[in-house]
Amino acid sequence: MIGADLSPGMLAAARDHAGDAALVNAEVTALPLATGSVDLLLAMHMLYHVPDPLDAVREFRRVTRPGGTVVVGLNGADHLRELLAAITAAGGKGQVERLRLDAGETLLGSVFGAVTRIDFASSMFPPPDVIAASVRSRSESQQLPDAEPLVARVLSLLFPNGPSRLPITTHCGILIGTTPS
Repeated sequence: MIGADLSPGMLAAARDHAGDAALVNAEVTALPLATGSVDLLLAMHMLYHVPDPLDAVREFRRVTRPGGTVVVGLNGADHLRELLAAITAAGGKGQVERLRLDAGETLLGSVFGAVTRIDFASSMFPPPDVIAASVRSRSESQQLPDAEPLVARVLSLLFPNGPSRLPITTHCGILIGTTPS
């Protein structure tokens, strides 16, 4: 088992949980692996960070052996829609990932042919402190001199009458591509 990430910080965080896995610092579009050397490749919730996701998916196919499997995790278009709407209404950007599940399915299909898609859609009921932490963790909040005014506006929009059980949509999925045998 090999874990790869471009971020040394992510690799350092993974070391405590890696067990016997080898961890390598690598660019996803130029993995330090031989062609056809991987049985199963997992790319969970990372393709939207890659400058050119098509190049990454082509690299996934290159390193995966014939008959091997690539599993990609992405979010659906409606993932966290209530939270993103509140962030936008509060004056934030409410940005979403550059690559969503539908486009990812098309992208993988262009490289692997047939792709199996499995959606996981539900609702969660996070308390205000969890939502506040989520807003603070967003890159747009981290670029502000003080994120607390944005956090307060988002919370007041989502919980105008105080803490309650507000459903937030969650929708993610996995895309499974198999290389021809």
